[in-house]
Amino acid sequence: MALLKVSGVLSWQRRGENTGNISIESQYHLGGESYLRLSYRITEDDQVYDLDYRIALFEKASNLGKGSVLYLVCPESGMNCRVLYRAYGCHR
Repeated sequence: MALLKVSGVLSWQRRGENTGNISIESQYHLGGESYLRLSYRITEDDQVYDLDYRIALFEKASNLGKGSVLYLVCPESGMNCRVLYRAYGCHR
């Protein structure tokens, strides 16, 4: 069974000052557990939130009849999607 792991860190700056970063790890396991792991810190209203969680991934056959498409499972709603947003005061 194929297993592919990739990880890295994205960081950003504002006016030359580091303002944030996020650690990303992905694991794709053909026929096994596949996920995207996010680890980051949010500061809102002088409250600090450290988050570290996994987002499940799954494959679905393409509607074009060739290959497959990877989907994410939203950790809040459980819905299948291609893009996730952090919105409406939610920390994840």
